[in-house]
Amino acid sequence: MAEATPQPEAGPQGSLEDRVLAVVAANGRVYAIGGEANRQPLATVEVYDAGTDAWTALAPLPTARKWLAAVVL
Repeated sequence: MAEATPQPEAGPQGSLEDRVLAVVAANGRVYAIGGEANRQPLATVEVYDAGTDAWTALAPLPTARKWLAAVVL
C-alpha cells in the first residue's frame, strides 16, 4: 500500500478553506492570492514553502479581490 502524502495545513488566514482565489507556483513556492471567505472578498496573500512545510502571510493586496487570476512570466 502506498504511503499517504502529507497535506499542508491551512495558511495563516485559512487559505485552504477560501474559495475563488488565484494560485500560482514560482521559485519552489505556491502563492495563494485573494479569494472569498464568508461571501466577502479577501486581500490576503500567502506563500507555501514545501521545503519548510509552512505558510507565511505576505503584504495584503491593496484591494480585496475574488475571481482573479495569476500568472508567472
